[in-house]
Amino acid sequence: MPLEPNQLNLFSDVTPTARLIKMSDSFPFQNPDQLQQWHSGIEDANRNNIFCHCRACGYEWMDSNLDAVCTRCNSKDIESISAWQFPDD
Repeated sequence: MPLEPNQLNLFSDVTPTARLIKMSDSFPFQNPDQLQQWHSGIEDANRNNIFCHCRACGYEWMDSNLDAVCTRCNSKDIESISAWQFPDD
């Protein structure tokens, strides 16, 4: 069923946080401050737990820099993945 023109911009007048709250019936945070704390935690995890894989030589290591350079071959062709995204199992 196509959207009516007035439905296309249903949430255009609200902030992204408010838009998220309106779009979810089970918003997991009590208030926007808790959401901000969660985002800060993710940023900290990203800064300190980055799995790096050198596409040139295959070397792998943990780093805290998204713009890491391979210490084995000095390549900048690095795949970086935030380690918190890996399951603990």
